Amino acid sequence: MIMGVKLAKISVIIPCYNVEDFVARCLDSLLKQTLSDIEIICVDDKSTDNTLKILKQYAKQDKRIKVIAHKENSGVSVARNNGIDAAGSDYLCVVDPDDYVDADFYEKLYNKITSTNADVAHGSVIATNLVTNASWTVVYKPGKKYIFAHWTGLYRRKFLKENNIRYNPELKYSEDTLFITEVVLKTRKIEYVKDAYYHYFYLRTNSLDSQSLSHSKAMSLLKSWNIKVRLIQDANLSSRDTNDFLIQVVAKSVASVIKFKDFENSQDTLDVFKFMVMLYNKYNVKKYFKKEFGSVRCKSIKRENFDAFMSYEKQRLYLFGFLPLVKIEKMQSVRYIKLFEIIPLFKLK
Repeated sequence: MIMGVKLAKISVIIPCYNVEDFVARCLDSLLKQTLSDIEIICVDDKSTDNTLKILKQYAKQDKRIKVIAHKENSGVSVARNNGIDAAGSDYLCVVDPDDYVDADFYEKLYNKITSTNADVAHGSVIATNLVTNASWTVVYKPGKKYIFAHWTGLYRRKFLKENNIRYNPELKYSEDTLFITEVVLKTRKIEYVKDAYYHYFYLRTNSLDSQSLSHSKAMSLLKSWNIKVRLIQDANLSSRDTNDFLIQVVAKSVASVIKFKDFENSQDTLDVFKFMVMLYNKYNVKKYFKKEFGSVRCKSIKRENFDAFMSYEKQRLYLFGFLPLVKIEKMQSVRYIKLFEIIPLFKLK
């Protein structure tokens, strides 16, 4: 109680930018929560469509909704931080405006975090788009597994404040995984609620999570990775836990970006490769990269040969149309040939 005003049990923060087609669905899911004692803080980051108008209409209909309108576009990190600063409850969470949650999502998280005195309670994710509906389960084991989905969490405000955990305003991309990296490294206790579901709208057109990476996104990724490496090194973990965190938090992200993302700037591809070379040669992550890229391609990483890495090609020849007989791997002018994909036969130049 502050000056006779009863605080909401949780504060839900929604950073909004040009989401007129989605934000109503998100707000509807929040207003239907079985835990009704919540405040919903919508931070409009100078949208150019009807997003702000929709937010104000909802705020008129339900006093639990508060709207903060930025005078200029400042980025999602600033929007979330301003929402955190405006929150009045002891427990905070964020939700993206194109996503939504089950009706009992926050009640389950609130009951778990208060009954266990944890710093964070996390739920599960169902990732959806127009053509797929795949389940994405979030698991946490101290020092072993990593939670990427920051928006599935309910966070104790005191924990975030005491550890100065904020969204980095200098990052336009990967700010969320940096935030949760700090949370995981600094928390004393995280609880997982398996049957609490957050619905993540995967790869929305014009969302930050897109196939093509601009120069600014690539620079944010590299900066985020470097900060994560420093945080993990400074966390005084065991050698094994340090390696596990580096793989889960950094190496997996690097491999995924190289394999599945396109770069608008060719120099960014080279810079990401150089970062991967640093990880490969400096830390105990070689086994992981060999699993992801194969031993042949890892030779180019070890030798810092960008052209060879990018020129890699793979071909399989099948016996009876289905039994893998020969695998031919090519890097530049060199061909590596293996029988049954595992027995080296010879190398051709």
